[in-house]
Amino acid sequence: MIMQQKQLEDVFDFYGLSEVYRSNFEDVECHWLFKDVEPAILEDFFNSHDCQDLECCTLEEFCFSFMNFQSIHTQIPHIYYY
Repeated sequence: MIMQQKQLEDVFDFYGLSEVYRSNFEDVECHWLFKDVEPAILEDFFNSHDCQDLECCTLEEFCFSFMNFQSIHTQIPHIYYY
């Protein structure tokens, strides 16, 4: 199941990253970074990273970290991230 914009916003909100979402992704419908991403992958990403660090990183750093995580997740989907 691919995420819709509202689902994307809800996942960011759940992890206390509402401001990150609003400042970087709110105005972009189906942002390219999250195209074809399932909610569970984004949740696994947030669970494996310190959300306070994600609040302070730039958009480029966030995208780089998420793309790396997604690449590893694609290759090894059942890895335990904690």
